[in-house]
Parts: sequence; C-alpha cells; structure tokens
Amino acid sequence: MEDLSKKYPLVCVTWVDIVNFGRLSLEEIEEGMEDHMLYKKEVGYLVKKTDDYIVVVNDLDLTGGSDNYGSLIIAGAVQDIEYLETSDDQEEGNIDIQI
Repeated sequence: MEDLSKKYPLVCVTWVDIVNFGRLSLEEIEEGMEDHMLYKKEVGYLVKKTDDYIVVVNDLDLTGGSDNYGSLIIAGAVQDIEYLETSDDQEEGNIDIQI
C-alpha cells in the first residue's frame, strides 16, 4: 500500500475566510474591512495546487477509499503556505506528548 503521507506535503496554510457582514454603513465599508476579516490557519496535506485554488485535506484514507475531509481554498485568499517537516523522532514514533 502506498504511503500517501509521503506523496503529499504536510502544510500549514494561513488564509482569509469569506465573511458575511451585516449592519455596516457604507462609510464603515469604505474606511476598510480589516477589523472584519477572518484569518484562519489550516494544517493538513496539500493534495492539489493550481493557479486558482489549493486543496488541503485533514486526513488521508490509507485504504484507498474516499471521504478525505478538507478545504478548497481560492488562491486569492491564501496568505502563506508553510511546508512542515517531520523530525527523525516523529518518523520513528519516539515523540513524547505531554498533556
């Protein structure tokens, strides 16, 4: 079975979500929307990147099925894509997680 986690890079995407605002005056809108913008971070596997959009999935079905949950994010909303790397300890399963 192909290890899909090695095929697709693990990323952290910073992006601006679409915001539905109400009850703002035209003056408030003209002054700027920065206070109303919704910035998000999404961590997952980057499975597709085009000039128009990217697709980041939160899980990979290693059995070959489907139902990989994630997001299609339009390119204009993407602020940053950080490619994450795993350490040798993570790859060997020797990481100590404290809660």
